[in-house]
Amino acid sequence: MFMLSRVIPCGVIVVLAAGYGHAGRLHAAAPQAPGAQAATPAAVSPSSSQALLTEYCVACHNEKLKTAGLMLDKADLQQVGAGAEVWEKVALKVRSGAMPPAGRRRPDKLTSERFVTWLESELDRAAAAHPNPGRPADHRLNQVEYSNAIRDLLALDINAGS
Repeated sequence: MFMLSRVIPCGVIVVLAAGYGHAGRLHAAAPQAPGAQAATPAAVSPSSSQALLTEYCVACHNEKLKTAGLMLDKADLQQVGAGAEVWEKVALKVRSGAMPPAGRRRPDKLTSERFVTWLESELDRAAAAHPNPGRPADHRLNQVEYSNAIRDLLALDINAGS
């Protein structure tokens, strides 16, 4: 029996499971219907995405109506990373089926899936190219660091513990 004596990253466990012949059960692929094409991001381009937005979204989300404060008529699909917050919301709404709303014309499932997959891959690519680690956490000095800082700044040797 294999016992974990420390924390092991998940990828190592998958590799270990693959070595024991259990990997097939970990990642079983969903069966596809014959002739069904998988949604690939390569099948969509910024120009075809812009056409999709113009056909299904811009009627409500334009500069004149500003429905939900969203203006997709001026949105730039060439620079998805520049408006990442907006595109994250768009991807979430389209993937969940909330947009286009019921009663309005909708693209077929495959087209929607391809668009959202492409949009998410563009967002991921932009995030990888320009990571935002956030602001540094505040750091409180311990006694040794404090005495070293005083020594370096003021040339005074002090006992920070007293």
